[in-house]
Amino acid sequence: MNGDTITIQMENLLDGYSKELETAADKVASGVASAAVNKLKKSSPRGKGKKHYADGWKKVRVRKGEYTVHNSTKPGLTHLLNNGHAKSNGSGRTDGDNHIGEVADWAAEEFVRRMEKSV
Repeated sequence: MNGDTITIQMENLLDGYSKELETAADKVASGVASAAVNKLKKSSPRGKGKKHYADGWKKVRVRKGEYTVHNSTKPGLTHLLNNGHAKSNGSGRTDGDNHIGEVADWAAEEFVRRMEKSV
């Protein structure tokens, strides 16, 4: 075998491995995003109306291996409930509950853990 043949074989091997990693990353990201949606639905506050903030969590595929989780029912409340806000009567501020931050931290760690396990 000459050097060119070995180089071509290595390139083909690495290309195949790269495609396997992309597929694994997409599958893992989808699973972690779904689990994050479920965690957010359980940990988010529920309001008094018919459309609850907690029920609005959805995952959306941005591109292969990348998903975003957002609240489709009441997107304007995410920052306010997570970080706190001024009270409507002007008598101070509410405390945020960091329900999004906790799930985001979990999702990042879980993605790495699942990727290490799958590869």
